[in-house]
Amino acid sequence: MYSVPIRDLLYSRTVERLDRKTDDSESVVFFSKVMNYYEFYDYLREKEIPVFGNAEAVYKYSLVRLDKERNITGFMLIEKRSGGDLEIPYLENDGSLSGVSDIFRALKSLVIEHKWEDSNLVFYDRAGRIIEFIEQVTDEERAEYIVDGQRQGMKMVG
Repeated sequence: MYSVPIRDLLYSRTVERLDRKTDDSESVVFFSKVMNYYEFYDYLREKEIPVFGNAEAVYKYSLVRLDKERNITGFMLIEKRSGGDLEIPYLENDGSLSGVSDIFRALKSLVIEHKWEDSNLVFYDRAGRIIEFIEQVTDEERAEYIVDGQRQGMKMVG
């Protein structure tokens, strides 16, 4: 499990460059705009994606990326934790840079709208791909940090 200050990620030079993107070929919206709660839950079950924590809370904030034909091309499951942090239990992308940038731009809008800039982004990354992406985006070194009592987390070092 990893913890990164949202401010460090969303206000990085890389994400600011992504904000300037004007291509609207894909859109990112809340899952609630695409399907109801039961359809959402069935969709995740069909894809064999477990929902950790409160499924209704995950449904409320989770983002989905759609192409022009309204097909799902990626999504980010998001849960607001009781301590104030945002947890991302699952992220799926079509492998494109535009897919990641679209989702992260929508995440930034969500964070700003709800005034969550002082929270941390908590996520799991078994393959190490997301943490590599975040290190590249923030251009920061990492240090060992205890997250939820487990000595396998990483946190930004200022």
